[in-house]
Amino acid sequence: MSLKDAQKALAMIQRAKKRGRAAELTFSRTEGDEYDIETGLTGTPVTFTGLAVVLPASQGTVQAFDNRFENGTLIESTLRAVLIAAHGMTHEPRPGDQVMFPDSTTGSLIGCTPLNPDAANPIIYQGTVKL
Repeated sequence: MSLKDAQKALAMIQRAKKRGRAAELTFSRTEGDEYDIETGLTGTPVTFTGLAVVLPASQGTVQAFDNRFENGTLIESTLRAVLIAAHGMTHEPRPGDQVMFPDSTTGSLIGCTPLNPDAANPIIYQGTVKL
């Protein structure tokens, strides 16, 4: 696997976007633990985007939860699987990141695994977002 494979994955997701099956997602998180006396905030906010295919959560993901209901709602209805093209991203998505969808729906990335066979060039990130 190589940089060329990452470019191919990005091209595949770009084609899916043209067909309405992928979208630009915005990720945000706070990094560091420096305290800013002027704002009263700890850490530096980081925001970046990624092109992703958004799918319903797989049955295996849903079955991993011991409790399938939360506040009377099936967990399955609040989970989305995302396949994020790695090529061109400025930061690696990681669990805990806030994710904003194009319709302004937000969620939290609860898991994210890079497909990174050569340990140098991630090709795609596979994650799960809880809305």
